[in-house]
Amino acid sequence: ATGFQVQKSKEALASAVSIASALGDSSRYLWLKLPYCEEYQVVAAATSLPILILGGESAGDPTQFLRQIAAAMAAGSNVRGALVGRNVLYPGNADPRTVAEAVGGIVHEGWTVDQALEASV
Repeated sequence: ATGFQVQKSKEALASAVSIASALGDSSRYLWLKLPYCEEYQVVAAATSLPILILGGESAGDPTQFLRQIAAAMAAGSNVRGALVGRNVLYPGNADPRTVAEAVGGIVHEGWTVDQALEASV
C-alpha cells in the first residue's frame, strides 16, 4: 500500500502533539483531532492544547469503541470531546441513536462504559 498511514502509537502521537504545541502563537487556537491509542495519558500529557478524539473506522460493535472513548476522556483534562461518525452511524446491530447518546453521556456527563451501555439498551 502506498500513501499516508496514520501512526497510532503513543510515541508517534506524543511526538506530533509536542511539535504542534511548540509552534507558538500559530497554535494558540488549535484543537487537535487525534486517534485513540493505548496509554492515551502519554499523548494527553504531551500537550496543553485541547484534544478531540478521532472516531476512526467502524468497529461494528459499539462496546469496544465506547471503552476507547471513556479511556481517552479519562486520560487528561485537555481531552475535551470526540468527533465520531462511522462508529455511531454504523454500529453493527446497535441503534445509532443509542450509541450517540452513550457517547454523549461519556463525554458530557462523565458516564462509565457500563452506565453508557445500560442507558443505550
